[in-house]
Amino acid sequence: MNLITAESSPQTTALPRLTTTVPKEYVHRASLAEVFLTSCTAHGDLTYTLTGQWPRAHPYFTTPDGTRHDPLQVAETFRQAGMTIAHTALDVPLGHHFILWSLSHTT
Repeated sequence: MNLITAESSPQTTALPRLTTTVPKEYVHRASLAEVFLTSCTAHGDLTYTLTGQWPRAHPYFTTPDGTRHDPLQVAETFRQAGMTIAHTALDVPLGHHFILWSLSHTT
């Protein structure tokens, strides 16, 4: 899975407007404020483009001094991406539970 930011994308002008989120049920969150993804588009059987927007501040995903996003927010975004693809593209019914055994990233 590759992460491309708007700043590094050659097609920045073609990105969708970030005005809504995917349904909160797709990412197993009770509040829309906890949903970071804004869209999911399929480009074939196993290729997807997901877009998202992080909040300027977050009560949980922030550093102790409150000045930066916590790396856990990256993990939460990838978790939401996996669930969204499972429900929208792989037809996993809503209400099914997921177990994430491991997730790692390097900076």
